[in-house]
Amino acid sequence: MASALVVIDVQRGLFDTRPPPAEAEAVIARINALAERARAYPVTVAADAHTTHDKPHADAAFIRAHHNLTLADVTSFGPVIRAQAAEAIDFAC
Repeated sequence: MASALVVIDVQRGLFDTRPPPAEAEAVIARINALAERARAYPVTVAADAHTTHDKPHADAAFIRAHHNLTLADVTSFGPVIRAQAAEAIDFAC
């Protein structure tokens, strides 16, 4: 069976409040431990399923294309990151 780690709604604004959310430090520690274990697996990003706003130096389409082209060169993460069109991603085991 294939596995995935999806972390949802862990923004700094939620965890940097006073008082912090219940078990905040323990939850962050568990998320970080899971992410560390997940780094041993290949990563595929849907190249056409992320977005941004136009910026003064480049429009959104250019920024997305730049990110998709440079992801494979990121070495600090561990495994190679592939960017593929959403329709080309195969979830078959």
